Amino acid sequence: MKVVINTDAAVGPPNPGPAGAGYVILMQISGEMDSAVGSVPLSPRAHHEAEYEAAILALRHAARLGATSAVLRTDSKLLVDQMCGRAKVKATQLIQPSKRLRRQMGLPPIQLTREVESRHAARATS
Repeated sequence: MKVVINTDAAVGPPNPGPAGAGYVILMQISGEMDSAVGSVPLSPRAHHEAEYEAAILALRHAARLGATSAVLRTDSKLLVDQMCGRAKVKATQLIQPSKRLRRQMGLPPIQLTREVESRHAARATS
């Protein structure tokens, strides 16, 4: 089963600070669309760490659901660039999360995309 995963994370001021991570997994089962969601409060951490945690948690959940492939959507350019090899993981606090995500990326195999809402669209909905 192929799934589409949307992830996001937030850190309250200051950064690093109290954080949360969430995701939505979209899938088609017997011709019907279904979804699974998850969110967790996180201990204080930097924003990029929380973005990694959201992706890791979502991929674990997708694997438990039986996903055989996934499209992972995130608004974190750094995460996508690092996981696609366009940027090196330099920050020491991201080394372990990036290793955990790389291990998780093979189960199920994933395609990473960066989704960013435009400023115009954000204004139109507020």
